[in-house]
Amino acid sequence: MRLGNFTGQNPDFLPEVWLVDLAASWRLSVTGAASTLISWNTRAGAWTYDAIRGHVESLSELAGSIDVGPVLCLENDSPDTDTLGFEDTAAPIPGRSFFYLARSFDGATSSDYGTSTSGKPEVPASGDCP
Repeated sequence: MRLGNFTGQNPDFLPEVWLVDLAASWRLSVTGAASTLISWNTRAGAWTYDAIRGHVESLSELAGSIDVGPVLCLENDSPDTDTLGFEDTAAPIPGRSFFYLARSFDGATSSDYGTSTSGKPEVPASGDCP
């Protein structure tokens, strides 16, 4: 254990205690009119986050995954839990719609973008954040 004021909230340098709910569900929120802001709650162990946008009509189920088709990386390796400053200003053509996904990076590996209700991982075909 190292003692220090690592968060800027511990001026007495006594040991800090961090409680993390590893089973907490991860929620994504999409808001906006002229531009779309995506936000999410923090994920245990995450250092940075990526956010992508895709087209709903590109979704297809494969044997072991959900192909989300080509996507656009909206924000890459961000320590923030939102896309503030990188809002999506595009609008889908009439009759179509976008979807948004986010993933976390814990310093060693990236999470996936989530799983479908069938339990299959959602995998971009191209355009993913590096």
